[in-house]
Amino acid sequence: MKPRCQPGAALVILFFCAYPYSSLTAGTFANFESPQAHSIAVADNGNLLYAINTPNNSLSVFTLDEDGKPTLATDISVGIEPVSMALRTQTEAWVVNHISDSISVIDLELGVVTSTIQVGDRPGDIVFAGNPARAFVTSMTERTVQVIDLDSHEIVHRVHIPGNDPRTLLASVDGKRVWVAIYRSGNKTTVVPHTISPRPPKPT
Repeated sequence: MKPRCQPGAALVILFFCAYPYSSLTAGTFANFESPQAHSIAVADNGNLLYAINTPNNSLSVFTLDEDGKPTLATDISVGIEPVSMALRTQTEAWVVNHISDSISVIDLELGVVTSTIQVGDRPGDIVFAGNPARAFVTSMTERTVQVIDLDSHEIVHRVHIPGNDPRTLLASVDGKRVWVAIYRSGNKTTVVPHTISPRPPKPT
């Protein structure tokens, strides 16, 4: 039976009368989620796996069997569109929320957020480094790396990055250096396939 549209119906009802449900669901899915960075981690004992669930605004916790097969144990709600995470300890995780402009500090034993830290616009990634240890968080819009005290949760320093959208971070093994990957460097460089690149000059 075809749906009937009554005169004077609301605009949204007219829309659905004109376009059946089947036509609305057809087509290619467009993914508008925020870009993930370090979105997965495994506990030191190898029994737990943590994964960012961006569309669900949560951190998913999986148990791992002897063969490494994951089974979902719980989802911990965080901020809007989480994109990265780091384990501070085996019982505490810090999750970067790209749209909320915040960090969710999670007690993994209780499965709850114990603190929310507001950071710069569009945070992209997080690592722990330094002595004493600090959290380093990129702010893609502000072009900075923000340094956060782990106890007070206060931003103690901001490092300006000369490039657009600094996103991903990596700390050295000894914790003395932090590298920043810039999404848009601004120096107009690009990758050209060798098949179309100009031949190098002859040696002189």
